Amino acid sequence: MSTTHQPLPSFSQPVVGLGLKFMAISLDCAEKIVHFNLALGRAGLDTCALSMKELTVPASPEETMSKISKITSNASSKVMQCSSELCNDLSKNHESLCTLTEHHFSSLRSALSDLPAVEGSNKKTVSTVL
Repeated sequence: MSTTHQPLPSFSQPVVGLGLKFMAISLDCAEKIVHFNLALGRAGLDTCALSMKELTVPASPEETMSKISKITSNASSKVMQCSSELCNDLSKNHESLCTLTEHHFSSLRSALSDLPAVEGSNKKTVSTVL
């Protein structure tokens, strides 16, 4: 069994590069979603812990409810900010994926148009709609 390096055929190298770029963007999206879910869970646990702590402090029910309301309001604001950041990041990644796809189809269109016509056959045009 030979372990020598076999280079990829030249036509497959751009496809591999494109695949790696798609994978990198997809992994970045997945990582951001996981971090958002972790932050969301942490915010929920922190809110519960702080609310429970307020319930153990001697105060009037109105004061306690007011403090718990502030705690939940602050947590909600933080989650909304994280959600907005996640949406912005995912939108940027979506734009990057669209750009890569357009570039790939443009390259593919160019490569197909550069193919020599086979003698004796009707040349068919290839059209791609984006």
